[in-house]
Parts: sequence; C-alpha cells; structure tokens
Amino acid sequence: MKIKSLVDKIMEYLIIIVLVAMSLIVLWQVFTRFVLDDPSTWSEELAKYLMIWLAFLAGAMGIKTGSHLGLTLISESIENPNIKKIIWSTSYILCFITGLIITVYGYKFMLAGKLKTASSMSFTMTPVYAIIPISGVIMILNSIEKIYYTISKKVIGGKR
Repeated sequence: MKIKSLVDKIMEYLIIIVLVAMSLIVLWQVFTRFVLDDPSTWSEELAKYLMIWLAFLAGAMGIKTGSHLGLTLISESIENPNIKKIIWSTSYILCFITGLIITVYGYKFMLAGKLKTASSMSFTMTPVYAIIPISGVIMILNSIEKIYYTISKKVIGGKR
C-alpha cells in the first residue's frame, strides 16, 4: 500500500498544480484582454486543456474520497449496514468497470491525438488526451482499494 499512498500523494499535488496553473493562466487572459486590450492567443486554449485534466483527475480521486453525492444521500437513508455494504460495493465495482473502459478506449483516443494539433499552439493533442487513460488507471486502483476495504468491513463508503 506504500506505492498506492505515493500515487495518491502525486495525484493530490498534480491536482493542486493544475488548478493553480489554470487559475494563473485565466488571470493572464483577463489581464491581456481587459488591461492590455490585446488578448493572449494561447491562454484560453491552454486553460481549457488544463480544465479537462482537472476534471479527469478530480473524478478519479473522487472514488478515493467517496465523493458520490447521490450515492451518499441514498446510503445515508438506509439503516441496515449489510445493505449499505452491498450498495457501496456495487458502486465501486461499477467504478472499476468504468475505469477499465476509460483506460482501454482512452488509450486509443490518446493515440489518435497524434493526428490532431492544438489550434493556437503547435503541439499534438496526445498530451491533452493522455489524462483519459491515466485517470482510468487511477479509477481502477482506487476502486480496488475501496472494494477491499468495503468488503473487509473496514469502511462503508467515504474515507477509511
């Protein structure tokens, strides 16, 4: 589990870095547009790509934290712990399957990104699309961890 803890820490720091970078780039875009009256050509597009990364990273880490709002609302209304365990286990199994699908098809999509170029910047879309299979793998790892802890009665939903 030391490797998994390291992966989790890396993901947390990566989310912070992407969020800060995206915020700074958006501030730069606002400054160049309204203060300099000469909008930056690359900042809006890069901020959009960072937002994609942020959404995929946060979604994958949402499994780790048990941040399923709808599922939390459902499971809190059920008092039987065995039924709660079934609901949470089923949700994590579905997250695992979703992670597999995202990994396989995301990898294919990432490879197809070699054929596309960013509009205002001169790089292929492969680095932008790389987050899809990366987040799929993180979803798989987090789902396995959550299934294990839910089944072994160490936790029912949320953090352990």
